[in-house]
Amino acid sequence: MPLSSLIATIPVDQDESLISVGLFQVTRHFVVIGVEASEHLSTEELLLRHGASDIKVWELQAPEKEWRALNFPLQEKEEISTFKLNERSRILAVMTWFDEPEQADIRMQLHMVNFDTLHPIQTPVNLVVPWKVEECREESPKAFVDIYGDLVGICVHECSSRSHLRVYNWKSGSQLLNRTCNRADEGSSFAFVSNTTIAVANRNLGVVDLIPLSKTPSAHTHRLHVSASILPKSPSNLPLSSASFGSSDLVVFKFGAPHFGQQVHLVASRNAMLQFSAEVEPPFPSLSIHQLVDDRVDIPWSQWGSIVKVFSNNTIQSDPFMVDANWFVTREAVEGGNRFTVLDMTADAKVVLDATLYYQDVIVQSDLKRIMGLKSYEYGDGNRCFESIDVYALE
Repeated sequence: MPLSSLIATIPVDQDESLISVGLFQVTRHFVVIGVEASEHLSTEELLLRHGASDIKVWELQAPEKEWRALNFPLQEKEEISTFKLNERSRILAVMTWFDEPEQADIRMQLHMVNFDTLHPIQTPVNLVVPWKVEECREESPKAFVDIYGDLVGICVHECSSRSHLRVYNWKSGSQLLNRTCNRADEGSSFAFVSNTTIAVANRNLGVVDLIPLSKTPSAHTHRLHVSASILPKSPSNLPLSSASFGSSDLVVFKFGAPHFGQQVHLVASRNAMLQFSAEVEPPFPSLSIHQLVDDRVDIPWSQWGSIVKVFSNNTIQSDPFMVDANWFVTREAVEGGNRFTVLDMTADAKVVLDATLYYQDVIVQSDLKRIMGLKSYEYGDGNRCFESIDVYALE
């Protein structure tokens, strides 16, 4: 399925763009970016910022082709760390932090607002997370947020000590999960598998944990072990990295040895993953009494590996926005640009598109048969600003 000719280009003001994975999202009808709109800052000062002061929206099907500033209501010294728009429910979840050098700790706050009016939605969740500064002041706290139906989940990473994963029912205000681990041991992000199960990839143990959101005594965490032969190799003193993310149909688990450029992606359907969670009774056909250890069910790779498609090319990378519905995209650096391969995971990883493009990243939208190429440049330590977004259709 070849690309059509270019059908649209969305310009981005470089002096406003502070795009990263956490400050960028594309939905069916919108492109949403975090921007630094302070007019008194120089370009150099803008590039040193670690948050955003506003959110801008480009409506893909609107007749007027321009960015619309939300003028997101922030308090003094409050900056936007990350956000997530659920277009179906018209809810925008925004994580902010307060740049207060005089304080011993940094505060983070979760805002749940109506996307159209920016009015706070009626929810008992009013979350403020103290963040231990320790010796680290040169960066903002790292955070990840996602919305799944009535649930909102956040993952906050302190500078060098701990990470916190919390899940709430934003309608009732009830807390369904409050989990703390050593920093990033359970990944930089998480994935909702359903409204009763959340998944994290543990970088130290080489496992995927399916964590029940139910508080019933019989709801155990199911630990899915990944074969050691699949995981990337790294010297013992250098930890792996890990992340989890998903689309409406797929969940993806990434394990990496960042110092050696090695990354492995495990891709499975949500429905298949649920068969190995605490939601299903019995959880899977051959449960042994020896697999229930320390209130946790251990599941070996031999029992669940068949539902996973493994991508282990060391040069392949993929970001959360490179998965959509049943499509998954791999990226490989080659001469002349990056080779992007779009795969239909419901058709045994059938190749939808295989093309070498000069873009740093692409975004796919399977239902619209649309691909967006992201022009960007790097500054600092892996940070990027976008210059423009090119839109193509698949013929």
